[in-house]
Amino acid sequence: MFPMKVNNHIHTPYSFSAFDTVTQAVRLAVAEDIRILGINDFYVTDGYKEFIEECIDHGMFPLLNIELIGISKEDQTAGIRVNDPSNPGRTYISGKGLQYPVELDETQAAKLRKIVKESNLQVEKMVALANEWFRKQEVEIVLDVHEIMDKLAVNLLRERHVAKMVRLKLEGISADEKEYNETLSRIYGGKTATKAREDIAGTEDELRSNLLMA
Repeated sequence: MFPMKVNNHIHTPYSFSAFDTVTQAVRLAVAEDIRILGINDFYVTDGYKEFIEECIDHGMFPLLNIELIGISKEDQTAGIRVNDPSNPGRTYISGKGLQYPVELDETQAAKLRKIVKESNLQVEKMVALANEWFRKQEVEIVLDVHEIMDKLAVNLLRERHVAKMVRLKLEGISADEKEYNETLSRIYGGKTATKAREDIAGTEDELRSNLLMA
């Protein structure tokens, strides 16, 4: 019985996730004999109710967390890495053991709403720049913010959603392996992909690095 297996840090589709649904995440955790599971979405607590219900239905204890990203421009300029090996100056901050219902004073609630709004605006600009790049590289992919939000996101739009949509559209326009690799190379500005087509997570991370973060 003890010690029980714990995973205190998963993301759900309410921010971005490897899982299609909260139910899928919980069921996979059950299959791994995890007895305590923690939701850890970026910026939002929207998924708490569904997460709690699914965990209880499956005999699992739900932990409620939230994750934020902080940027220090001084550390960024100095090349100091905190807890993100790829991005100097960036710090991931997780708040653990929140209550439900979530009770925030209006000042704090307004801050979170502003973060979500600014994140969405940033990604909308990223989508516009990506479409401009696709036209320049003669890649037949057109991204639409509303489509991405409707099919992949809930209320929060993140660059990972964009990378996933690019990959899905790339799959849709590629008749064979040769066309897939040639199109991906054009997306990367002439560079060859290092991730196998079957490596979905790796391909999406590479799209973020070679396209979106650029």
